[in-house]
Amino acid sequence: MKRVVISDLRSRYGPWVLVAGASEGIGAEFATQLAANGLNLVLVARRKDPLEALAAQIVQEHKVEVRLVELDMSRDDIDVLLTEQTADLDIGLLVYNAATSLVGPFFEHALEDHLNEVAVNCRAPLTLAYVFGQRVLKRGRGGIILMSSLSSAQGSALVANYAATKAYNRILAEGLWEELRTQGIDVLACSAGPVSTPGYLKSLPASSQGSARMALSTYTVVSQTLVKLGHGPVAIPGLQYRLANFVLQRLLPTKFVIKLMGRVMRNMYQ
Repeated sequence: MKRVVISDLRSRYGPWVLVAGASEGIGAEFATQLAANGLNLVLVARRKDPLEALAAQIVQEHKVEVRLVELDMSRDDIDVLLTEQTADLDIGLLVYNAATSLVGPFFEHALEDHLNEVAVNCRAPLTLAYVFGQRVLKRGRGGIILMSSLSSAQGSALVANYAATKAYNRILAEGLWEELRTQGIDVLACSAGPVSTPGYLKSLPASSQGSARMALSTYTVVSQTLVKLGHGPVAIPGLQYRLANFVLQRLLPTKFVIKLMGRVMRNMYQ
């Protein structure tokens, strides 16, 4: 598939970009599209084999440099480890895509699993935004992309903690966008609806596979996010999801929207 080429992407954010959660899905697509625009990559993920396969394909197709870091983002020392692994690189863009998602009744998951979800989805992006944000601030140019979700706009049954973690990412990005936008740093939250990633498709029960038809491609999500970078604090890929978000958040009462999303989730997963 032909990738979107953005004329000034390398000059604004290059020469290196770090993509966390890069082994498949949205993260792999970010890596591929950024490489197509001439940026070198630090690819971070927990699973080594798919990371190596992606790196080999990117190097062959786009002739950029790629460095791999096998790392579980739930660890509390990721700042030290990634600083050591990238100390010699001029990283101008951070893409935080790593996430874990618990689906099902809140109390059917162990507290330890909920805390792990917070570690990967909140503590880790905060840590990397702080560490690499300082580096791009010293450069006077760069960017940060945090993956959020449309579920961040209201409480959602069966993904209560996940939705809350994604709200954290959106609010963090919005605040940093305002703080840093006059200092040459672009910050963006990508609030995506359903995306046809391996993880999402695997999570759907057999009775809900029809929902996959409504999911956006990773290509659409990433290309529309990169085009939006530098032009506001939040990107919502897909016209249908921008319209849905407008209706749900601007035209309908919050209580009604929460109940509506609860019915949608129960219909999909129960």
